[in-house]
Amino acid sequence: MKPENNVSNMNNSNKGTSGFNKQYVDAMNNKSRLCNPEDVKFQGRRK
Repeated sequence: MKPENNVSNMNNSNKGTSGFNKQYVDAMNNKSRLCNPEDVKFQGRRK
């Protein structure tokens, strides 16, 4: 995974194409892990 345009790739789901950016998928997987209370990476709920 190359770091060029990493921030824009994390926000771009490549709508209209047959796939997703690897950075986008990794960002969504990390977000779901942070929100899952049964996961090791869970950081608690926001108030």
